[in-house]
Amino acid sequence: MLFIDESGSITRSRNRNRRYFVIAIVESNNPSHVKRTFRKAKVKFLSTHTSKDYASLDYRQEIKGSEMPPKMKEYIFNELKNKTDVKLHYIVIDNHHLKDSFLDNVELCFNFVLCNYLKNLLQLNSQKDLSIKLDERNCSVKSLNSLGGYLKIELMLHSNLINQFGGCKYVDSTKSDLVQVADMVANTVYRSCKHDSKDGANALIMDHYFNDGNMYFPNHANNLKCYTHDIYWLIDNNRKRH
Repeated sequence: MLFIDESGSITRSRNRNRRYFVIAIVESNNPSHVKRTFRKAKVKFLSTHTSKDYASLDYRQEIKGSEMPPKMKEYIFNELKNKTDVKLHYIVIDNHHLKDSFLDNVELCFNFVLCNYLKNLLQLNSQKDLSIKLDERNCSVKSLNSLGGYLKIELMLHSNLINQFGGCKYVDSTKSDLVQVADMVANTVYRSCKHDSKDGANALIMDHYFNDGNMYFPNHANNLKCYTHDIYWLIDNNRKRH
């Protein structure tokens, strides 16, 4: 099962701060375990960090990734990666190098890029069933039926990469812990892209925990220092081993 959130927007703006649009993807076959581990991690961290940096954070409420200092995000990601089956992925879309057809149709761009990514992701594992949950505040997907139909045709009928497709559903992030994790991933990547460096706090988190296959679109335009663990490289490396 995949949980998706986004940060930024697909736009014609040439502003440097609006160049990137991020799609974050959290993958798990045991969401209930991820949920329990995530909640315990928030409680444990906030109970042992009582400085003013964390005074406004309440583990009983949704805490947005933008509200979390890097130290808290790093602790939670570490707990999730060490104690659950979770895999954390991201896609960076470069607005400055998109074709007009994508800039004119944001939903088409989102559907096409996500589908392209999933075709590659499904090559890395033996997953044969797929279902997707998205934050209901997602601004790029205007029609779940359109996205679901597109993915079913491409992944199930044309490519034969999955046997069952459970469709796409909107969820309220305040009630979905894994969408909250996706929000943390999206915020970490978006911030790092805006302040691109290899050794920034967010970049180090990305390199250490988001290591299960990521994508930059269009790939030829990628010059981000913080970008690592490219999915095409992982696929090639996996083929060489087998």
